[in-house]
Amino acid sequence: MWLNSFVTTPSAEPGPSSAPEAAEVRKARAALRVGLPRALNIWSTHQFWLGFLGELGIEKVDFSSETSEEQMREYGKGRGTVDCCYPVKCVSGHYGELLARTGARKIDLLLSPMISSVPSFLGDSVLAHLTCPRVMAGPENIKAGFIKEQDAFAAQGVRYLAPFVSLADRPLATRQLYAGLKDAIPGLGFEETRRAVEVGYRQLDEFTRAMRQRSRRILETCARENRPALLVLARPYHMDPGLGHEIEADLQARGYPVLWAQYLPIDDDLLGWLFGADLRAGRMRTPFDIDDVWPSSYSANTNELMWAARFAARMPWIACVLRLSSYECGMDQPTYTPLQRIVEQSGTLYFAFQDLDATRPAGSLKIRVETIDHYLGARADAIMTAKLAAAAADCPLLASGEPPAADGGGRAEAFNAQAKQSAAQGDLGDALRGFDAAIRLAPGDAMLICNRGLARAGLGDLAGAEDDFTTALLMRPDDVPAHVNRGIVRARQGRLDQAIADYDAGAELDPGAADIYYNRALAWVRKGIPSLAQRDFDRAIQLRPDYQTAIAARERARLASGCRADNPPLDPELKKDEAVLSKPDNNSSERTQVNP
Repeated sequence: MWLNSFVTTPSAEPGPSSAPEAAEVRKARAALRVGLPRALNIWSTHQFWLGFLGELGIEKVDFSSETSEEQMREYGKGRGTVDCCYPVKCVSGHYGELLARTGARKIDLLLSPMISSVPSFLGDSVLAHLTCPRVMAGPENIKAGFIKEQDAFAAQGVRYLAPFVSLADRPLATRQLYAGLKDAIPGLGFEETRRAVEVGYRQLDEFTRAMRQRSRRILETCARENRPALLVLARPYHMDPGLGHEIEADLQARGYPVLWAQYLPIDDDLLGWLFGADLRAGRMRTPFDIDDVWPSSYSANTNELMWAARFAARMPWIACVLRLSSYECGMDQPTYTPLQRIVEQSGTLYFAFQDLDATRPAGSLKIRVETIDHYLGARADAIMTAKLAAAAADCPLLASGEPPAADGGGRAEAFNAQAKQSAAQGDLGDALRGFDAAIRLAPGDAMLICNRGLARAGLGDLAGAEDDFTTALLMRPDDVPAHVNRGIVRARQGRLDQAIADYDAGAELDPGAADIYYNRALAWVRKGIPSLAQRDFDRAIQLRPDYQTAIAARERARLASGCRADNPPLDPELKKDEAVLSKPDNNSSERTQVNP
C-alpha cells in the first residue's frame, strides 16, 4: 500500500484573492518537492498527507525507501542520537536518504510531522487515541543528529518541518497544521488549510475503507473454502520489511492469507455476529469495547491490538495470530500477556516475535516459520471446527457475496481505460496522470497500481515503479507480473539479490513463463555466476525454443565467460497476454509485463 513518487491534483480554489497572485502561488507550490520519511506513524497516515498536500497544489511528494541496513550505513552513519527505540533510530537513514537526493528528485521541504494522536475506529469506546510519546517526539530527536556539527538541512538547501499535530482531533489538527506550515508553503491561508485537511481525512478514510473491504473478501473466501488465515498484531510500521523482516510474507508464500489488525472489517452485520452474545449479556457496551481486558485505553495502537485480539479469538477462520514487536519496546511489553491470553483462550495458535531489531537471523526465522506452518497444518482444521461450533448461527461471511464496490469504481475504470490508451500512443505522462486519477477513486485496486508502476518505469522513475509493484503485491501476493516487474526495476537499480528473489517468487507461481528465467539469467550474468545464468537461459529456451533473445544472450554470456552482459538484444515478440507501456528499444535488457 505504498507508492514512492506521487503526482497530485492542485486545488481549483487558491488561497490568495487576486488572479495574478493566485497564479504565482500555484506556480510556486507546483515547483515544491516535499520529502516524507517512510517511517513511524507515516505508515498509518500516509494517505492523509497525500490528500492534504495535493489539495494545496503541491504536486511532488516523495517518500524515502523502505528501511534497510544499507540505507542506514549509507545515509545515517554518524547521525545517530540516543534512543532505545529501534524504529526511531532507523529514521536517521530516511532523513539522510531524502537529503541526499539530487537533480530532478532533490527535495525542497522535509516534512516529518510529530503526530501525537491518530484517528481510530474505536471512537468513544476507549479513553484516547494517543501515539507512543517516543515515536511522536522521534522527528526532533533525529533532527538533532543532523544539526549537531553542521546544519545538514541548510547545507542541502532543504527546509525542515516537524509540525506537532493531533490527527485524532480534526478541528485542532487544522489549526496546528496552519501554524506549522504557513511560513513554508507560499500563500497558505487558514480556510484552504481547513479544506485541505478535510480532503486529507477523506482520502485516508477512503483508503482504509477499501482495505477493510479487501480484508472482508479474504475472510469470505476463507469461510467458503474453510481455509485458515493469519492475523498480524503489530504496530503499523512493522509493515516495513526492514522492521518486520517480512515474517508474515514468508508465511503468505506458503499459502496462508494474512490480515493486519489495522484493517480488519468492521461491518455492522459481522460485528453483530461476532459480539452479539456479549452485547446482549451486558459484557460489552459496544462492539468496540475493550474495558474488561484493557481499562487503561489511552494508546491508539495498543487499543486496536487489544480489540483485534478479541476479533481473532471469535473469528473461526483466523487460526493463528502473529505478534510482532521491536526490541525493548516499552509500549508493547505490558501487552504481551493480555494479548496471548485473549487469543489462546479461544484455542487459536499464538506465536510472538518480540525482539525484532536490525538483525535478521535467517536461519532461526526459517525454523520459526516452518514450525508455524507445521502447527497450522496439524491443527488448523480442528481450530476452525471448534471455533465455528462455538459461534452464532447464520454467519454473514457465508451468507453474503462480495461487498458492494467502492464509490467511484466506474469512474476509476474510465480513467484506467483512458490512461491505457494514452500509454499505447506513447504519452506516458498523460497515462500517469490518468492512473493517478483512477487510484484516487479506487485506492485499493492492485491492477491500477500495477499499471501506474509500468508508466513510472517507462518514465524512468524506477523507485516509484518499484513501490507501486510492492503495493500491488501486498494486495495480491500471487500476481506474477507484479513480481517480475518489481524484479526488473530492482535489477535496473543494481539490487540484484532482491531482483532474483522476485524472479524466484514469479517462477514458483508460474514455472512455465520463459521470460522469468530469461530475466533471472541476466541477473546471474551481472552477478558473475555463469553456471546459474546458463541454467536459466537453457530453461527459458526449453520453454520457448524460438526465444531468440534468450538464445543470443546465452551465446553472448558463454563468449564472455561470466563477464557482464547488460544489454543483450530485446525480443520484439510479446506473449498475447502481455503489453508494454513504452516502445522497446535496443538497449533494454528486459521486457516489462502488464496486467491484462
